[in-house]
Amino acid sequence: NNADIRYGGGNVTIDSIQQVVTPIHLIDARPSVSYNKIRFSADAAMSANPDSFQETNFSAPDSLGIDYQATKFTPDYDRIGPDLRGNLLVENSINGLFVRISTPAGDVPGRMNVTGRWDDTDIVHVVPENLLINSRPGGPIADPETGELVARTDAGLRIDPNMIVKLDGSRIEVALGAQLLAEGVQGQRVVFTSLNDLRFGAGGTFVTSAPTDNREPEANPGDWGGIFVHPNAKASIDHAVIAYGGGLTRVEGSFAAFNAIEVRQGHLRLSNSDLENNANGRGGQAAPGRVGRGVNGEGVIFVRGARPIILDNIFRDNTGFYSSVVNIDVNSLDQQLFQDYGRSTGSIDIETGFRDNQGPLVRANRLTNNSVNGMQVRGAVLATQSVWDDTDIVHVLFDQVLTTNFHTYGGVRLESSADESLVVKLLGNDAGFKASGRPLEIEDRIGGSVQVVGQPGSPVVLTSLADDSVGAGFDPFGRPQNDTDGFRRAARVQPAGSFQIDVNFGPRISEYEETMEAVLDAVRFWESLLEDPITVTFDVEVADLGNNTLGVGAPEFVDLGYDAVRQALIDDARVGEEIAARLPAFADLNVTLPVDEINPFTLNTQMQVATANAKALGFNVGGGPASLYDPSETRDGTIEFNLLPIDNPGTRLSYVDFDRSDGIQPNYSDFVGTAIHEIGHALGFISAVDDVAAGIRDVRMSTLDMFRLEPGQGDLDFTNSPRALDPSLDQVLYDGGYYDPFGIDVPNLTVGDIPTATGLADQASHWLDNMPFIGIMNPTGDAGREENTYEADRIAFDLIGFDVVGDGIPGDWRGITLEQYSNDRNVAVVTEFESAAAVAPGTNATPGTAQVLGALGRAEKDSDENLRLGFEIHGFLNARADVDVYSFDATAGTLVWFDIDRSAQSVDTLIELVDSNGLVLARSNDSIDDSLFGSTVTAASGVTARGMQNNYFDTKDHFSTNVKDAGMRVILPGAAGRENTYHIRVRSNADNINDITDGNTFGAYQLQLRLQNVDEVPGSTVQFADIRYAADGIRVTGLPAHSPLIGENSEAFAANDQTALPHNSKVLFRVPGAAAADPFT
Repeated sequence: NNADIRYGGGNVTIDSIQQVVTPIHLIDARPSVSYNKIRFSADAAMSANPDSFQETNFSAPDSLGIDYQATKFTPDYDRIGPDLRGNLLVENSINGLFVRISTPAGDVPGRMNVTGRWDDTDIVHVVPENLLINSRPGGPIADPETGELVARTDAGLRIDPNMIVKLDGSRIEVALGAQLLAEGVQGQRVVFTSLNDLRFGAGGTFVTSAPTDNREPEANPGDWGGIFVHPNAKASIDHAVIAYGGGLTRVEGSFAAFNAIEVRQGHLRLSNSDLENNANGRGGQAAPGRVGRGVNGEGVIFVRGARPIILDNIFRDNTGFYSSVVNIDVNSLDQQLFQDYGRSTGSIDIETGFRDNQGPLVRANRLTNNSVNGMQVRGAVLATQSVWDDTDIVHVLFDQVLTTNFHTYGGVRLESSADESLVVKLLGNDAGFKASGRPLEIEDRIGGSVQVVGQPGSPVVLTSLADDSVGAGFDPFGRPQNDTDGFRRAARVQPAGSFQIDVNFGPRISEYEETMEAVLDAVRFWESLLEDPITVTFDVEVADLGNNTLGVGAPEFVDLGYDAVRQALIDDARVGEEIAARLPAFADLNVTLPVDEINPFTLNTQMQVATANAKALGFNVGGGPASLYDPSETRDGTIEFNLLPIDNPGTRLSYVDFDRSDGIQPNYSDFVGTAIHEIGHALGFISAVDDVAAGIRDVRMSTLDMFRLEPGQGDLDFTNSPRALDPSLDQVLYDGGYYDPFGIDVPNLTVGDIPTATGLADQASHWLDNMPFIGIMNPTGDAGREENTYEADRIAFDLIGFDVVGDGIPGDWRGITLEQYSNDRNVAVVTEFESAAAVAPGTNATPGTAQVLGALGRAEKDSDENLRLGFEIHGFLNARADVDVYSFDATAGTLVWFDIDRSAQSVDTLIELVDSNGLVLARSNDSIDDSLFGSTVTAASGVTARGMQNNYFDTKDHFSTNVKDAGMRVILPGAAGRENTYHIRVRSNADNINDITDGNTFGAYQLQLRLQNVDEVPGSTVQFADIRYAADGIRVTGLPAHSPLIGENSEAFAANDQTALPHNSKVLFRVPGAAAADPFT
């Protein structure tokens, strides 16, 4: 204590081995170090191994096995690691406490094996190597002294409020069963940030790392990895800052990137925290599996197989290509009721406002200036029922959610709340929802279902990612957050229809109407994508192009000076195209061309620019060749399609699908996509590298070539790096740092590099032929799927001078597809219209204000678009006095089951059939108490009501996990055959059962009204929805399978004109004791 320590941190020989020893060097020790001045150290001012931070009390045996509890004077207080306070640490290499994690030769890095705690707020804790909070998986172990079985103790780390943790190229891993608690309080946050972050410090300085070359360090996104939560591990983070993570860290034998927070089948609670300036978690040389840690995706928080709580956080300035604030798999968005369970230290601080939440709880977060201001849902085949109900954050979908045959749970439900719309934004050729199924040998097979359930005034919105007219949630300043894609490009300026393509068809293609219509579909696509106020003209014809070629697009050219084109690109640049200002002038231009001393390649000062491209840049091209099919017009290009696919059915190239409306047939090529591709070439997606590969010595660059570099050079120095025109080199289009090429196998790629073909294997006027596809301008198509432009294509056309519309356009996403064997059961899905915040007893508490469900059929064969086979209501008793009443029309004498299932464990329900005055006609309390021989259901005089079970072979109650769930079957009272309105009331059980507002419990529930004992599985439905910018809003194929319009039997067209005789097998059903007079009896 009170020492002045200088110039420490040198090498010391210990047991004949030289090693660095810091001025204060702790090894499994917990000393008191206070009020010292430590300066000019060659290494860190202090260091400690992870186990030095063990949290115990003096009642525990120490390392020598001495049990101080046996003494009479043992003080009962905690001993929390070393006691470090009041130390001044300046001008050391590391002005902090260096958490020393060594890796012995041939061994694994050191781990934290104890329950530790970081509570010394006067000193920055520096984590330079991966910190693994260890676990001890397995069953109980035997106590070495008593032999009794005791539980294994996993390690844990608790970080106190006001602690500052700085990391550098490292991460924190919470192993199986271990836990990390980093819970600050208001005004005293826990900070996880870069070692170079000068905003935070302790011990007398904010500069934790010594400056290099007399320059203060600068923090950057990706300076460290993140917090990785393994299966069954727990992390609780509250009032914290997580900054500059999402970068590369060491893994076994390589390097891999990690998201700022990753949770895989673990438990995460993140609340009241700031997550800022984090990278997207992608990159590194390691295989995608990251040595057993699994594949991750872009995002600040990455979730797989978990149900996190993410509440009241601020996400801002996080970087990436399509990096969302949360990236979660669709199967994690499950149907289980899940509430906030609060903090693990201090005040529990439970958020009670979302007690009807299903699946992950992602609420009240504020987002601004992120790559994607929303929660990305990774599409997949559903293995459970998926419910999307987090209405204050936009759900973003780039691929397909597929639901197939129902098994226990299944289907996807998108639901708005009473006062908030669920907003889902989609982008991509496959983005959307598909309900499918497989025919099996069982009669009651249930297919997949897609249920879009909005509410009046709060529809479910399904729209393009580029649609900024609608959004969800707020930014940190309380403004509505509609900018989900982060102002990726400017909003539309010109009126719709400003860009026009005039097509002149040749005589041969004019014989093929479906071909011309497919070409016009492609034309309409480009007209919706671009907004330059110009008209371009193309001649279109069919020709014999030989094998392996579907089409050819060739622009007309105009020669323009390089510097004039450069200035036009700078003037044309909009949001996202700032890189144009860094284009070099011709005098400063460097290019790479093949070396040929005898006949050298030379670069011409004139560029070869497609006339359509020149028009978009504002040049007056004038003149030009006349159209072959309309001599009054000047053409800007020629497009030819192969004659073989049209004229010669049966050949390999004949597998072309001209009609997108019913999807693309397997193994067929999308002709509209081919036409979009060839129009792209005619507009100007061309490269002089093809001329170089053909041996043309006078090289005239295209606009695309102005951004064409070798991989990694654009990020290094876009202006001075040579333009790559040599076909032998790897080449990319550099976009200024937006595109993420992760997963593309080309050396030295960096963010912003879009790999292009080189002109050798494929024409250079294409993207690199890669899987997954880079864009529509790939050299080959993908059979069996629809092809539209990708973001790489839009970036390229933006950069070369066209104005790509920043708003959504038709076809931005696939749509909702309901296939033949999906579930179309005529059972309605209903969400309660009452707000979860309504004051009890609520807005639907009486029969006069009941929520109307609709009309119920009388039996299985008696339903249509008006009469349902049942209703499934998802409701919520938000307070003990809350009462929910629903009304429906039905026929007196109908046997109906009323069944509550899947309710919160906190709620004890009552179901009552009541008349219009609220008088009880039948009541059920706990359905589990009923049986065939006795029932607790009570009924008024003249009303028949019993328990759920109606025969020996049925269970008492299907799908119920709460023994307090109510349920009953009732023969609806009234004059037989008469249509009546009935009311069903749901409320809490009470001490005084006759007082409807004297409830004891509250919680969410599911109520089914149905015509059979077995639980119903509602079919697909779309109600109260707002669907925008899809290729097909809703596509239905092969449905309905169950409808009064569809017969269940058909005539056998063999001889069947005899009446039913004993030897006649042409009988549908027999009437005992009678001979049929009709052959169809």
